[in-house]
Amino acid sequence: MTTPIRTPIRVRISIQIHTALRAGPFPETLRQRLIRYAVERWKAGVSVRTVAAELGVSGHTLSYWKAQAMGLPEKVRPVKVIEPVAQVKAYSLSGPSGTRVDGVSLDELAELFRKLS
Repeated sequence: MTTPIRTPIRVRISIQIHTALRAGPFPETLRQRLIRYAVERWKAGVSVRTVAAELGVSGHTLSYWKAQAMGLPEKVRPVKVIEPVAQVKAYSLSGPSGTRVDGVSLDELAELFRKLS
């Protein structure tokens, strides 16, 4: 059985101080140490949620850092918007005894169902 890696006490104290002061983004040097630690843990099969709890940071923050460490794009990529497929303007209704009504609009079909129920 392997011994779990413990978060260095200085790192945890730095995180707690930074969080308590609400000092904005983590300093780059601290963030790089956290990422190195997290990457080691992920390679060992530990989940993002567990590593976030060990470090005392939010899972969202750690997921963002993980994406950056893995080289995933940070920005939204442009997409091509296409025109929606034309909707059917007329419907057909077939009853259980063979009755069939063709060319009915959606509103007419809804009204028919309301009257039949």
